[in-house]
Amino acid sequence: MRQFFHAFSLCTILLFSSSSHAEQATTYPLTVMDATQKMVSLNNPPLHVSSKSMFSDQVLIELLPAHQITSLSRLSNDPTYSLIANKLPTTIPLLDLNIERTIANQPDLLIAANWSDQQKVNILRQAGINVYVFNTVYTLADIEKTFSC
Repeated sequence: MRQFFHAFSLCTILLFSSSSHAEQATTYPLTVMDATQKMVSLNNPPLHVSSKSMFSDQVLIELLPAHQITSLSRLSNDPTYSLIANKLPTTIPLLDLNIERTIANQPDLLIAANWSDQQKVNILRQAGINVYVFNTVYTLADIEKTFSC
């Protein structure tokens, strides 16, 4: 499984990891363009990250300590669909893309897929939440193409 996420992990570790090496390698403020052509700016490394897709759930569980993940998608604990169901700490809430609950969750960064409800994404952005939208990937080649550094 780690092989599948290797390309994504290499490119995102600088953005999402709190390790001292990653912080030294990344200069903040940091601005990146997401899949919706929106610029996402972070003044500091994100310490509270929320995921709204199974893919980003799986990547974040591998990259971040549990205390930095403010929520994961609802299906992440369902072993029928999720590869990380047996790895999830009970301390991480499972929240879908609900505007009120997401604002109350107060993430520094929310990660959503391009199939996420864009109206909700826009409302969350207007509420001051940094939302990074990525294009859905289906194969390792997709990951390498989409997240090549």
